[in-house]
Amino acid sequence: MAFDKTTLEALRAKYGDGHGGSIHDPEFRAVATRSSMQPAPVPPPMPAYRPCSTRR
Repeated sequence: MAFDKTTLEALRAKYGDGHGGSIHDPEFRAVATRSSMQPAPVPPPMPAYRPCSTRR
């Protein structure tokens, strides 16, 4: 895909000051920043260790 100078300047003007985590689409930003995600459940604690045999 070839870009001419005017296209590159337009892209630099739109995205030039952004970084890798920038979200430029307002509709996508609203969905991505929604805090409705629930945290992962905490697993139950492991049972106490008991040896298979009580012989000495």
